[in-house]
Amino acid sequence: MAAFHHNAELSCPPAGWWMRSLVTSLLIWSGISMAAEPPAPTVDELKAAVVYQITRFVEWPEGQSTNAPLVVGLVGDGPFITALEKMLANAKPVQGRPLTIQRLAPNLSPLEAAQVKILVLSGRLQERTMSTILKAVADSGALTISDSNDFCRKGGMVGLREVDKRVQLEVNLEACERARLRLSSRLLRQAKIVAGNPSVLQK
Repeated sequence: MAAFHHNAELSCPPAGWWMRSLVTSLLIWSGISMAAEPPAPTVDELKAAVVYQITRFVEWPEGQSTNAPLVVGLVGDGPFITALEKMLANAKPVQGRPLTIQRLAPNLSPLEAAQVKILVLSGRLQERTMSTILKAVADSGALTISDSNDFCRKGGMVGLREVDKRVQLEVNLEACERARLRLSSRLLRQAKIVAGNPSVLQK
């Protein structure tokens, strides 16, 4: 499992293609030349780059439009959400689809849940609020991502864990399969597979 470091050593480790993609995303986002010496990103900036890269390796259920904008919902606040909003505002289209950002309230409506394809939740949200949101979008086909502790074990799909100034990627495959989402094997090789608790998503 690859870990993504928060320091100046952003040269590519053995899992090189993934780290190269992250570094490129960070440089494009910050407007720094590829020839320049990149500054060390913050952990939250690195999390934002990871989220952007994840969008490239997800397949949504058949029958959904492949040309419509990819709606990314952001719930909560904090430096991670701020960094992600800034990055996505300047990001290139993903899989040929432009990215649309929506700031959502924790009590998002069924219509909002149905429109969002990626839902990113701040780790600062209260556990009860997090649980309510996950139940609301459980059958919507949205990919859920958060930097909350044990997010995947709580029923979320992709967790971003900060460990010793590194970002570790966790995936709850069962939750992804329930939503009929497919994650690329290239992405899964960078992640730790975590078993979730399906009962937390029952309404």
